[in-house]
This record gives sequence, C-alpha cells and structure tokens, in this order.
Amino acid sequence: MGMQKREAFLRARRAFPVQGLAQRVADFHWLNLVLALSYVVIPAIGVRDTVNLAAVQLVYAGFILLLHYRSAKRTTSVWNLTVDTWVMIAYIAFMTWQCGENGGALRSLYLIPTVITATGHTRRRAMFNVLLMWAVMLALEWRELAGLDTGAIVTLAESVIFGFLLIMVTALVGGFRFDSLRASGQLRQLRDRDELTGLLHLTAFNRLASRLYQAMRHSGGPMSVMVVDIQGLKSINDTHGLEVGNRVIQAVAAIVARMVRDTDLAARYSGDEFILMLPGADRVKAEEIGQRIRSGVAQATTEPAAKVKRMGVSIGVATYPRDGEALSELIQMAAQAMHRDKEARRPAAV
Repeated sequence: MGMQKREAFLRARRAFPVQGLAQRVADFHWLNLVLALSYVVIPAIGVRDTVNLAAVQLVYAGFILLLHYRSAKRTTSVWNLTVDTWVMIAYIAFMTWQCGENGGALRSLYLIPTVITATGHTRRRAMFNVLLMWAVMLALEWRELAGLDTGAIVTLAESVIFGFLLIMVTALVGGFRFDSLRASGQLRQLRDRDELTGLLHLTAFNRLASRLYQAMRHSGGPMSVMVVDIQGLKSINDTHGLEVGNRVIQAVAAIVARMVRDTDLAARYSGDEFILMLPGADRVKAEEIGQRIRSGVAQATTEPAAKVKRMGVSIGVATYPRDGEALSELIQMAAQAMHRDKEARRPAAV
C-alpha cells in the first residue's frame, strides 16, 4: 500500500501544477510582452531591426490569443506548459538580442518563465528549462565572453550569479508547491477519516469503493463486501457509559484496520458497524479475513481496568458476482448476512 500511495502521490504531484493554470500562464505572457515593450519603447532604446521587432510582437500576441483564448474551457497540459515556457524564453532572447548592448536589463524577465516552470513542471524538467535559459544568456553574450578580458570576466560572473538566482527561485517555488500539495493531500486524508476511529467515513468509502468496484468489474476479478457489527454495544453504553463504549469502538476499529489487507477499504458504517471493500477476495478469502477479525476482537481488551470482559462481533459477507451485481446490492446482502450471524450468536458477556 505504501508503494501505491507513493505512486498516487507522484501522479497527483505531476497533475497538480497544470490544473487551473491556463489563465495564469496567459497573464504571464501578457506581462512578459508589456514589460519587454515598455523597456524598448518608453526610453526609446535603439534596436537592430524595427520591422522584425514589430513582426515578432504581432506573432507573440497571436500565439497568446490562439493558444489561450480560443476555448473558454481550455486546460493546460504538461506539454502545453512546456511550449509556453520555451516560447517565453525565445521571446526574451529575441528582445535581448534586438536591444544589443542595452539588452542586459531584460535578463530579469527570465524570472517569469522560471516561476512558471517551477510551478508547473517536475523538478527535473524545471531544472532543464532553467539551464536552457542560462545557455541562451551565455550564447547572447558569447562575443563579450570571447574577449577574455576584464569585461568578459565581469559578464561571465554576472551570468553565473543570475543563473544561480534562477536555480534558487526554481528550488524555492518548487519546494513551496510540493509542500502545498502535501498539505492539501494530508488535509484530504483528514477529511476522509472518521474522527473517533481513524477509518474512512461513509462518504469517502462510497466514493472510493465506487471507483474500486468499477475497476474490479472491468478486470473481471472477484471482490467482496463485509459488514462488521459490535455485539452488545448498546448494553455496554448503558452499563459503563459512552466513554467506555467509544473505547470499544476504537479497539474494534484498530483490529479491523490491522487485520485487513493493504488493498482493502475499511470504514465506519454507523455507530457500531464497519464496512469493508475487499478487492480480489472471493468468498473463501473474505471469510478468512472475517475470521481473523473475529478472533482478534475476541482476544482483545479495551483498557487496563477491563470493564468490558469480552468483546465480540457479528460479520456478514457478500461476494461479486455470486451475491449481487451492483455495489449497493452487495452492501445490502452483506448487511443481511451480518444480521443473520448476529441472531445466531449470543451477545458477548459484559
């Protein structure tokens, strides 16, 4: 289960950055365009070729409009985000080249694609893009660097420092993104858990079990649903109080969580009942798991004072497709089987 959770987390990590990012990337494109043009036009800096400069602005603006505004429901994929990043880098490089000796100030615009790639890409891809920016900067300054004089050394030092700055920004933004994802995942886990038992609550179980049910139906494998009821919980509450009753619920929940497999789902079904989804488990395997739970509960004690001398559970199992085709039908059949088991057993001594 640990490996499955890690794979799910990594999939979410790869998907998280590009969700809802389309409009933000378009805004960054416009910011990039406006800042570069403002630097060239407002102080009237001389450029190499005014016609080419104007043509590139039109092409860049057309790219933004075509890629980001042709569909109101556009979503950003990792590939689209990569294209966005590379186009930004190419535009900044062109504007820097157009400004010639005065283009050094435009170097700070590389922070825009740096933030985007750090937010929307994996760490490896983000670092590749940063190194690409640094290589482009060095290529544009190659003539100055080839002189091997004091000016070349200063230029190289500035490029190295700025490249290091880009790497630091990438690491910081990427780290913040990773922490945010981890925190949101932990928050989701907390929301999915029953406060008393730590098992899934029923809403989360229904959501996850439905997905698992569909996956198992497509694969054609067996699966079982199990309902577990704590025997005599009402009597325990009446005799010893709700606090002791809650400890009994917690003890049984801990045993259920310990006895099931890593691939199973376990949830609190109601006050004194639990429900389990057992993918890949036929009738024999499900009953084997049920027997482990029954034995574990029978051997457990709830507290040092041992106010509850012995605990017991009633268990019902329903298996797909033998006992039903629909998930709701399996749950109903498992609950009915649990009630029959409950009637056949004497309540645990209190």
